[in-house]
Amino acid sequence: MEDVIVIGGGVIGTSILYHLAKKGVKGTLLEKKELASGTSGKCDGNIQRGDTKSGIDSEFVKMGQELFPQIARELSRDIQWREEPSLMVFETEAEDEAGKRFVEEQKKNGLDIRYLDQKELLECEPNLAKDLAGGCQFAHDGRVNPMLLTIGLAEEAGRMGARVKEGEGVTDIRRDAETGLYTVTTTAGEYQAPVVINAAGVWAPEIGTFLGIDIPIIPRQGQILVAEVIGTLVSQTVTEFGYIMTKYAKKDYKRNVTPDMEKYGVAMVVEPTDAGNFLVGSSRQFRGFDTRTDFLTLQALAQRAMRFFPCIQNINVIRSYAGLRPYTKDQRVIISETDLKGFYVAAGHEGGGITQSLITGRLMAEMVTGQKTCIDPTPFALGRFY
Repeated sequence: MEDVIVIGGGVIGTSILYHLAKKGVKGTLLEKKELASGTSGKCDGNIQRGDTKSGIDSEFVKMGQELFPQIARELSRDIQWREEPSLMVFETEAEDEAGKRFVEEQKKNGLDIRYLDQKELLECEPNLAKDLAGGCQFAHDGRVNPMLLTIGLAEEAGRMGARVKEGEGVTDIRRDAETGLYTVTTTAGEYQAPVVINAAGVWAPEIGTFLGIDIPIIPRQGQILVAEVIGTLVSQTVTEFGYIMTKYAKKDYKRNVTPDMEKYGVAMVVEPTDAGNFLVGSSRQFRGFDTRTDFLTLQALAQRAMRFFPCIQNINVIRSYAGLRPYTKDQRVIISETDLKGFYVAAGHEGGGITQSLITGRLMAEMVTGQKTCIDPTPFALGRFY
């Protein structure tokens, strides 16, 4: 008999396992492949809050950000956590005007953010294109290695008595109506527990079907380029403001991008790594469970990055990869108990899973153990969709 069964060996599942273990709950995590073999191993490591909706979502992300320095100290493994600023670039005068309003709104949300004019922007990152209108800098963002974070959380949970079972895909879940116990069948055996947490990301709906629970999450693919080692291109993660312009300007605003960039949802993100190279993203496409990269999307990523960093046009790309983000229609996470007592869902983080991983684990552990929660979980309830 297990105390709790956690399904999914990505960063959300291992964070839940870790936070449960800190409270003395010895969970068992089931992963069909290896830890971080899904979305957590095919993403970037940006820890950012700037593109989050105001209100509960922004507060949730802020709480998550604040946990990283503490967790980095608690884990035995180096997760390559770096607290550092990040930059958002305003490409045009129209974006610059909207960006100034954005900065003031984010200040009201409690962010340490400052507006940069064109001169200040280039002083901050000299390799940027010289014709950009301006930008803003977030003082307390950061980055982490997502795979090392996932593995580090699992390792530390194991030292506190938790178990991780890799290579065990879930094939069925049954609930005994009299005892309330769940029997989880995997490719290697059976496990029983009074509590099951579905942290399977884009595969969460599949897990839900075993119990007749509809979980409205669909995969949204994102592709990333990895450049060769060149030294320092940027000192911080740089993103473009254009893709969130419609929140702060006319709805008919169109970025000056190619049809392919528009079609594949391409928006510039450049992230430095500890190895001395950099990552280039991002794209957003609904392509089912397809994790293949394609030339047209990668070309659009490279072209968009070169618009902001002209100096990279002769730099080699050493590899590319695609990951699947768990998308919900309101772009808000699901952290919730279901209509079946003891069956929980923690999924739907889309592109914010790394940033929200630690606070998700903490909140879910509080919910499962009946403790006062660090934030009201009601807005994250599965029931909001029905």
